Amino acid sequence: AWDEDLVLPELCPDIVVISMGPRDTNDNEPADERELSRYLDSEGRRWLYGEETVWESVESFFQENFALVAIRERLREPRNLFRFLNGESISSWKARLTPDGRFRGFDGGEYVDDPERDRRLREGELRNYQVGPIQFDSLEAIIEDIKATGAYVVIVDMPLMRDQLATVVDDGVNDLDEYDQALRNLASATGVPVLSYPDMNNRGVFYADLYHMALPGTEEISSRIGHDLSELFPDRPRVECATRPQYEAASS
Repeated sequence: AWDEDLVLPELCPDIVVISMGPRDTNDNEPADERELSRYLDSEGRRWLYGEETVWESVESFFQENFALVAIRERLREPRNLFRFLNGESISSWKARLTPDGRFRGFDGGEYVDDPERDRRLREGELRNYQVGPIQFDSLEAIIEDIKATGAYVVIVDMPLMRDQLATVVDDGVNDLDEYDQALRNLASATGVPVLSYPDMNNRGVFYADLYHMALPGTEEISSRIGHDLSELFPDRPRVECATRPQYEAASS
């Protein structure tokens, strides 16, 4: 829905790079339906389609034009505001940033094993891990949707702390092998190239946790992806923007 509402009509991309990992493809992910419902019923989507309530329209106007309104939640917590400015972590604030604006844990610190974090994964996003048709059918639909606009698609099979992740999913290495095969099948079915960097797996200096990269990892993989994209597309393709009828209606 987000792809159709915003990504393609608003950004009109020439090339779409989709990063993939086992964490993104669990058919038993408990939060998926909830997150989709939250998006479909979000204020932003109602604004896009001209379906805002009167109160939401007033709120949007003041949020956009008056800084004191936009940051009022923070101003109601002056003690936490001072803590944040001093570089302290505020548990009730979602954006855990360093003073220079970088997310904590992604500033170069090396991966540290965390059994409690693994337990939360095992009981949450990776619970009853199953590589099945739901996620990969959705991905195939998204890819075909993008290709229909004339844009190109590239999949990046993101490296991770693979050995450690195998201890978290139910069937260990077998689950990860199933994911690898499903990704190859997706690439074959859609004719989309896959960029893969297995030599970056299990190298703790690159990671903040099992699959999120710290600064050295983001720098390394960004460099590699940039190089490989330049090899795939030596002359950047230009495509006509396929403006969708529903977006035209919302914009007008």
